[in-house]
Amino acid sequence: MSPLTRHDTDGFAASVSIRSGSGRATHDRVLRLLPRFTTRDAAAHHATTEGLAWVARTQDRDAAIDTEQEHPWPRKN
Repeated sequence: MSPLTRHDTDGFAASVSIRSGSGRATHDRVLRLLPRFTTRDAAAHHATTEGLAWVARTQDRDAAIDTEQEHPWPRKN
């Protein structure tokens, strides 16, 4: 996960790049975030916080999907 900032006329924009996969299946997801910030540090902090939250939600969702596939409910006879 890499927090990114960019300065423009409205202040500092926050983005975060999240890499997943491995080898030839590696890809990056880039999230562009709002609002704009008055300092680069504030934008970087927001990007880091949002990126970590996104990763946590994704891991929780993937764990739930794995559990569902192991023990599908309701079971069909």
